[in-house]
Amino acid sequence: MTDEWKERGAKVGRDYAILTNEIYKTSFGIDAKEYKSIKGLHESQNLRDSMTNIELALTNLGEATAVEFHKNNNSQGVKQLKKDITKAGNVLNKARSEIENELGKSIVTSQNYIELTDTLIETK
Repeated sequence: MTDEWKERGAKVGRDYAILTNEIYKTSFGIDAKEYKSIKGLHESQNLRDSMTNIELALTNLGEATAVEFHKNNNSQGVKQLKKDITKAGNVLNKARSEIENELGKSIVTSQNYIELTDTLIETK
């Protein structure tokens, strides 16, 4: 997705942070800083590396949807890209809500994939 953003005029750093934050806010109802806090991560740690399978799958779906919106709309610049991200996030938010309703629990949890895999390795 970041390659797509770069080709469409977003700049590495602040622009990427704005767009990434928008997808988390619209998809999961929390920004990246809050998400990292829930996972117990430091600001410098990678959030994606700590997501559970379902969190990562939904994030990937949101990003893929956003890229399709970018292409479909021939979006250029941060303002248009953010509009597409918001639309994709809103679609993903609906899917997340449905999954959570069926599961009877939140998808966003403090479970950390790194900790889960470390536990599996230790039990072998």
